Amino acid sequence: MKIQLFIGLLLCACMHVSYVLPLNILFVVDFFPKMTETFILNQIARLMDSKKHDIWIHSYNRGKQNESCSVIKDYNLLERTSYGPVYPYDLDEFDILYCQFGMVGHKMLQQKKQQKSNAKLVTCFRGYDITCQLQKNPRSYTTLLAEGDLFLPVCECFAQKLINLGADPHKVIVHHSAIDCSMFCYKDRDYSETQPVHMVSVSRLIEKKGIEDVIRALALVVKQCKNIHYTIVGDGSLRKNLEKLVHSLGLQDYVTFLGSILHERVVSIFENADLAILPSKKGRGGDQEGIPNVLKEAMAVGLPVISTYHAGIPELVEHGCSGFLVHEGDIQGLAESILYLVEHPNTRASMGVAGREKVEKEFNIDALIPCLEEYFYTLLSK
Repeated sequence: MKIQLFIGLLLCACMHVSYVLPLNILFVVDFFPKMTETFILNQIARLMDSKKHDIWIHSYNRGKQNESCSVIKDYNLLERTSYGPVYPYDLDEFDILYCQFGMVGHKMLQQKKQQKSNAKLVTCFRGYDITCQLQKNPRSYTTLLAEGDLFLPVCECFAQKLINLGADPHKVIVHHSAIDCSMFCYKDRDYSETQPVHMVSVSRLIEKKGIEDVIRALALVVKQCKNIHYTIVGDGSLRKNLEKLVHSLGLQDYVTFLGSILHERVVSIFENADLAILPSKKGRGGDQEGIPNVLKEAMAVGLPVISTYHAGIPELVEHGCSGFLVHEGDIQGLAESILYLVEHPNTRASMGVAGREKVEKEFNIDALIPCLEEYFYTLLSK
């Protein structure tokens, strides 16, 4: 009996060994390092910590190094990174080729086919790659969708786009981009109607982020309430135009441009703000967001947020519960939402609690990394 039990346990162990062994994973990206893509760095760190998966990186282009980035330094990621138009070694060293963005998945598929590699190709779709890129070339992903092994769009909106383009629905799984909630401590705020309200945006200064709409809305707000200040964190091609707009509207005393700063300082700014705003909208080239991580980070520290009915944002922000949503380009709606939160500090507090709960439950990396591992193991077991 003991021998039979031992044999049974041994068979079970053999049947499940593929589900417990660490994986060899190649992260494939367009630029590395890229400090704005903290979601990729966080995934790498968690996967290396989780089951000691062996993670390597291939980047088609060199990004800007930042010596202050603790993840890159602590995990020796630069020593694990190769560069160039093709991965220089055998792809069959890996179980998973994990491609960030659709264009990257398309490139890696060509090399996988040339090498006749058996590694599984997994592609994330995050925004520009499934909106602007398709405006340029609607057939960008015809081969990838036919031959790729798994597709992980960051929101339901993008999942439906992939299916409409011809992807097998069984190969499409919504996998939200996650944040590390442990880095963002929820903060109870002493909301007072007499204290200035600090509003903040953190974004690249490009069209789809909608910062111009916030500035125009602020011009309407200050006609009724001057007890407000707006801080813009980030840089980009529109910065000079936005600074000119602030001056032309006479808002110099109400707006501060901070430019690009370290992520650690962003956390501090969120902790000392009263509300966050990011009214994303479709750019003229068709460029769209998925679900902006900065909204998740703001909600994680307990900030109410104002945003738009854009792509996957309603999957994160529940209108009237954790923040307010307006239609894209609705400047009057933005102004009304700002004024309401300025005048109702208790609402800001309740929305902050609801936002933190939402992010912890559905967008926390500690919950989503095990899901990602399960997708990989399931793919390998087929």
